[in-house]
Amino acid sequence: RWGSREVEISSVQLLDSQGKDHRVFHSNDSVRVAMRYKFNESTSDLVFGVGIHRADGVQIFGTNTDIERIKIPELGATGEVHFDIKRLGLLDGNYTLDVAAHRSDGYPYDYHHHAIKFSVRWPEKQVGVCLPEHSWSFKR
Repeated sequence: RWGSREVEISSVQLLDSQGKDHRVFHSNDSVRVAMRYKFNESTSDLVFGVGIHRADGVQIFGTNTDIERIKIPELGATGEVHFDIKRLGLLDGNYTLDVAAHRSDGYPYDYHHHAIKFSVRWPEKQVGVCLPEHSWSFKR
C-alpha cells in the first residue's frame, strides 16, 4: 500500500450476488468490489481504479473511472464506491485484486496492491485465464 492519502481507501470487500463478503467464486458469478473511501483533504481530481492479477503476477484486467470516462459525482467526506462485474469469466485459479484512488495524472492517493486474494473454481478443465461467452456449431 502506498500513496499520499489525501483520499484514503479505508476498506475493500469482494461481495457475491447476495452481498456477502466472499473469497471463492465460480466463473459465471457476479462480483462486486466495494471500496469505502474517506477524504482527508478536498480534491476535485479523483480517479478510482481496480485491477485483477493472476497469482503468478500476470495482469488479467485493469480499468479506472478516467479510462472509462466516468464522471464521479460530488462525494461526501466518506462513502462507498462499487465496481460491479456481471460475470467474472475467469478460469480455475488464484487471483489478487488491486484497488486505487489517484489523480488523473496517476499520482497515487491510496494504492492497495494485492488488497484481496481470491480463488475461482471451475469444474471443467479448460486452459488459460478467461472463459469467454462462446458456443459451438456444426454444418454438414
